Amino acid sequence: MHRAIIQFLADGGKIKKNGNDRPLLTDSPLSESYRNSAVERIRLFLKTVGKKDVLNLTASDSEKFVAIYTKRDDRQSAVNFVVDMQPLFLNLWARGLINGLPFVTTFVKRNRVNDDFVQPDQLAILRDISTVDMRDIVSVRNRLLAFCLCYDFALRIGEIALLKLSDVAVNDYIELTIRSEIQKGHGKPERVAYSYFPESKILMTAYLKLRERMRPSTDALLITEKGKPLLGYGCRYAVQEICLELGVTTAKGEVPAPHRFRHSFGTCNIKPLGLNLDIYDIMRRLRHTSSDVTTKT
Repeated sequence: MHRAIIQFLADGGKIKKNGNDRPLLTDSPLSESYRNSAVERIRLFLKTVGKKDVLNLTASDSEKFVAIYTKRDDRQSAVNFVVDMQPLFLNLWARGLINGLPFVTTFVKRNRVNDDFVQPDQLAILRDISTVDMRDIVSVRNRLLAFCLCYDFALRIGEIALLKLSDVAVNDYIELTIRSEIQKGHGKPERVAYSYFPESKILMTAYLKLRERMRPSTDALLITEKGKPLLGYGCRYAVQEICLELGVTTAKGEVPAPHRFRHSFGTCNIKPLGLNLDIYDIMRRLRHTSSDVTTKT
């Protein structure tokens, strides 16, 4: 790993504008979860464009990445991926390691209305666990990711990747501890959430048994076929892989990104639909700071 990335992981801080000159580092650090997520993104970016040096990226690399990435997802998600790496490159620029942002000013992340979602009939396909090979850890894990963690628990993909085995307890339902440090934002309290759907418990029980047989050395909840932690981009591809396999799409006919399931939980379960939850129940599930955010989403 490049020493610049190692330093960013250790103490990467936020920056402030400095006119037309190089941005300045502040004493306020970026959250550990963000730093880890940004580094996972740059690793995938470098692998996709066939480069090894994070300090030697150009605008053409970002165009190449977006073109490749769009084959699996919509272009806006690809652009958002690139734009979300901006704080990392601002940090490198502030340290004097690069002379400017190599590509992100070419793109704009669009804050759009969340008007696309996974419809109930498509969710029913994921919920049908008769199509899961319960002897295959990948088959069980991918369905667990999409239906249980992304939809039932409405977790963000970065949160899912940081879950530990000790965060999960299975009784009459799944009891999931969402630690403060893995949540988006700063200073959010630890939350304990419970599964709504019985299929989630069945999938989690089967997955934990298969995981135990592999005797992995990591305490990460989700693992690869080789027993290594499944990182954020791996989780994302696993969700889209199972959706492609089963033909699950959004209302607009797109392959769902993991975050589509989070928003779909609210859309499909608000009174009088689905689980018949009121706005405050949805708000607590999504861990929004206000009901206004939930309503707009």
